[in-house]
Amino acid sequence: MKNLIYLVTILSILSCGSSDDKGNQSITSGEQTLQAKLNTYNVNASERKALLEDFDKLKKELVEIEQKLLVEAFEDREMFSEYVEAEDKGLIRLLSHNSLTQINGGGRYYSFSNRTHEYGYGSDISFSNGDFSVGFAGADYGFFTLIGDTDLDDLDLGHPQLKYMLEHSPSNKRRAHHDYSREGKTVDGYAYKNRISALNGMTYAVRSVNYGDYDILVGFQVVRKDESDGSVIIKWKTIKKFPVVSFTGQ
Repeated sequence: MKNLIYLVTILSILSCGSSDDKGNQSITSGEQTLQAKLNTYNVNASERKALLEDFDKLKKELVEIEQKLLVEAFEDREMFSEYVEAEDKGLIRLLSHNSLTQINGGGRYYSFSNRTHEYGYGSDISFSNGDFSVGFAGADYGFFTLIGDTDLDDLDLGHPQLKYMLEHSPSNKRRAHHDYSREGKTVDGYAYKNRISALNGMTYAVRSVNYGDYDILVGFQVVRKDESDGSVIIKWKTIKKFPVVSFTGQ
């Protein structure tokens, strides 16, 4: 913890070297401003060089700490070992807020296709304020459906709730994601929407269309909510991969 506090202090000090008029403006809603804080430091050239060396060292430590915070617990990996490092399956943790600084997206996003939390690589799911969402970049879009209190292992292509998701043809409308916003779309009595509440123990399916990259249908289940930070552990499996399509609409 002391190292993390020290790292934040170093970041503040290093900011002194690149201060400009815009940086002098207040960036907080409180009484203090960043510039007021920075003015309390006096750093000469030789000290700054040493701080840079300390910063590089502490940054490596921070990366390692954040990786440990993002990984699912050992107990989860033991319980769902068949999902760990399996082809077309996985076990992941999604953080509830942007608490990580060394990964783009803060640990809230995940790409099932590319198996990464790093935002910008075709993210298929995000977790925030107790909800899952899909469709983040450009014309890319997607939609969820709540399967319910069914184990993910029992979800297959024959499930009636997947019929619409399997038969859906990617839209060429630039704002296709609006079709699934708010109340979403109801087909044969089943609801499909781009945002859905994350409920412990429940199983879901998500169709994620990433134009020019991939199009995938995934089933996943919230197996645990971590009370320590509000994050969720989910197990997932690929149900079907569709042909890649390019966006040609307006």
